[in-house]
Amino acid sequence: MDDRLGESAVPEGDVADLCRRLIRIPSENPPGDVRPAAEFVAETLGSWGLTPVWIEPVPGRVSLLASAGPDQGPTLVFNGHLDVVPAGDAGRWAHGPFAGDLSDGLIWGRGAVDMKGGVASLMAAFRALADAALPGRVVLALVPDEETGGAWGTRWLLEHGKLHGDGALIAEPSGRGVATIGQRGALWVRVRSSGSPAHGSLSPYAGTNAILTLVDVLPVFTSLAGRTGDFPAALREMLRRSKAHMRTLAGPDATQALDHVTVNVGTILGGTKVNVVPEEAVAEVDIRVPLGCSTAAIRAEIETALAARGVAFDVADMSEPNYTLPAARIAQALGSAVEAVDGRRLEYILQWATSDARHFRAAGIPAVQYGPWGQGIHGIDEAVPAGQLAHCASVYVALGRAFFALPDGSH
Repeated sequence: MDDRLGESAVPEGDVADLCRRLIRIPSENPPGDVRPAAEFVAETLGSWGLTPVWIEPVPGRVSLLASAGPDQGPTLVFNGHLDVVPAGDAGRWAHGPFAGDLSDGLIWGRGAVDMKGGVASLMAAFRALADAALPGRVVLALVPDEETGGAWGTRWLLEHGKLHGDGALIAEPSGRGVATIGQRGALWVRVRSSGSPAHGSLSPYAGTNAILTLVDVLPVFTSLAGRTGDFPAALREMLRRSKAHMRTLAGPDATQALDHVTVNVGTILGGTKVNVVPEEAVAEVDIRVPLGCSTAAIRAEIETALAARGVAFDVADMSEPNYTLPAARIAQALGSAVEAVDGRRLEYILQWATSDARHFRAAGIPAVQYGPWGQGIHGIDEAVPAGQLAHCASVYVALGRAFFALPDGSH
């Protein structure tokens, strides 16, 4: 392995400039067309002498795969997503959401934290590792739709045999010295109720109100909130540390989300006019399932309850709770990398949300998450410290060294 790989391999200015240029290319999801961003990434990699494979299973949903190193030996995957959540009202931003401004040491704009900053760090690290004599393979996998579940990105690549690996590093924001290695399951459902239209002045004596029917069944979902299961004994101390970490970010009450079922009725649509009895209503519900509970069991319970009420639903996204143990090769390598670059012991915690890590773990590939953290994630005035980008890129380079140096038995 090239001894030159390290902190100096990833100058702060280079990775910051890459992040700023990525931010200036809007890739909001929805609508989810990441082709302009993918074209920029492909051109940049090409200018470095690296040729990515362009994969577009449906228009606009582009994944880029680039690899370096021999086919023999272990394979390390660097994973990130090019899509970002919508910026909302640009007039509320102190810096334009797609300006990519650098001010007070911060890079501003939609996706600075989640996760064009992480993508820039991955690209810089991949470039450094591609120039080294690797005893294994590094794959850079940049995908289009993590923010909407990964159906055409990471999950599609894994299910169609386009992506393989012995460990995956995902550049999701975690914070310096902190890695997320477990997460809750997700169950996103759409609930539809039907009614009989009539003149609104005759309700409730004529017609059947679909909105009222829908509201009547929502307790089937909200009653799930607060449930707990048999949390894995091997992770209970990590749960305690995770709650302590989360308390500083979201407050003490929010820490209950880590080991309790949560339910959010996110949208309700129904009716056509105030004086017409609505004939259809639709709600979207986001259920998160902690370790120790079964997403499949909760789905079956919902299905039984709604069938008895004559209300239909369909599943938009579903995954089981999942985790990677700290003893896994990829987790050990990340710990060694953080210690080598930052001189600190890495803290492993659980994630209250979900990510593409679930798709890797479902495919039998251990996955860990480590990426730059800042402010305003999914909100107004999102920004990331420029120095964190270079730090993470250097950690990823050191991770490559450590991952390939570990014995094959570390899994």
